[in-house]
Amino acid sequence: MDLPPRTPCIVAAVRTPLGAFQGSLSAWTAPELGAFAIRGVLERAGVRPELVDEVIMGNVLSANLGQAPATQAALGAGLPPSTPCTLVNKVCSSGLKAVMLAAQAVMAGTAEVVIAGGMESMSNAPHYLPAVRRGLRMGDGQVVDGLVKDGLWDPYNNMHMGSCAELCAERYSITRQQQVGGVNVHGGSVALGHPIGASGGRILVTLLSVLRARRGRYGLAAICNGGGGASGIVVEAVEGRAGRRRSQL
Repeated sequence: MDLPPRTPCIVAAVRTPLGAFQGSLSAWTAPELGAFAIRGVLERAGVRPELVDEVIMGNVLSANLGQAPATQAALGAGLPPSTPCTLVNKVCSSGLKAVMLAAQAVMAGTAEVVIAGGMESMSNAPHYLPAVRRGLRMGDGQVVDGLVKDGLWDPYNNMHMGSCAELCAERYSITRQQQVGGVNVHGGSVALGHPIGASGGRILVTLLSVLRARRGRYGLAAICNGGGGASGIVVEAVEGRAGRRRSQL
């Protein structure tokens, strides 16, 4: 199928397994997990590392990862140090937003080959000692869980995000069975786990796999991004010249 110039296409998509909290994957940081995925997608696409124009990675829990986590992931995957890298934090939709930005770069003509996705290790999120920098002088100090503070807590209403979901379901009379049956053809989206910054990319990879398996044409990937917002992307499966199915954004 001949596509118009600068039509963004996904030519390969991979993901790492999703581990349990403090489970078998907790030995690796988010950039290390991201490097595994980047290396895998390069191999599957058959693209040489030096041909990549940019890397865009989503990540939410960036504390204690060190400087420039996206660059760490790219270098860990064998890309040259000259590769421009960007980190995106849009809460749960970070990985999906990274793909959107990659598509826009291709459409604008500023890049031809972009690697985009998400990476997260919730097991390695640190705890904070907020008062230590100013000095603990008298009385008790507080230890803040960075996982909850930066990833799972609604700062606008001061409540856990899980409680927000229950409020929405109650307000609009939506049951769990209705959500699963009406949206996800293979079951619930968070049933596999929800590593925040990687979840948007994971949902998109699953969608592409479902389209391929069902010989479908169109698919929609959507995910929340905190504070009541959400992000979504529509893909179309197209046949390449060699008969290989690819996805157009």
